[in-house]
Amino acid sequence: MILITTSRKPGRRTRSFSRDLARAIPGARYVTRGKGSIMDIVELAFAQGFFRVLIVGETKGNPSIIRGIEVSREPSWSIELYITGVRLCREINCSSHEGDFLLVEGETYHSPLKQLFETPIKEGEPVILKEEKTLAKFMYNGNIVGPLFRVRGWNQIPTRLRQQSSLKS
Repeated sequence: MILITTSRKPGRRTRSFSRDLARAIPGARYVTRGKGSIMDIVELAFAQGFFRVLIVGETKGNPSIIRGIEVSREPSWSIELYITGVRLCREINCSSHEGDFLLVEGETYHSPLKQLFETPIKEGEPVILKEEKTLAKFMYNGNIVGPLFRVRGWNQIPTRLRQQSSLKS
């Protein structure tokens, strides 16, 4: 299960994108960040049995980065994905889905998308995160069920975040 939140003081598009992600990913949940620290969010995720936290950041009011944290007794940053060209569900008329897990199919960015979004349980019907020519879309039975975005790049070990003392600060 994945817990999704935003950076502090997010714009409306970033909050909507985060909620759309939570609806598209089976078993995911969106929580408002408020004044909570990253460690507060990680502790909440650990207590409720989530294995990953996604933090959606923005540039000039638009979602531009998704950072992942692997949740455990010793949480660690896993990856950051740079995105652009976000289209929200309300803009593209997304369908609802009844998928049981998320499967990633891709070309250029298959590995980072898989590391960030894919769920470990693979039973039942999948929602597919399909990446074609850097465009990522969530599909279920041929219908779009989540936001669209383009991937511009990624960092396996975010150096800027690694320079912080740890997640415990």
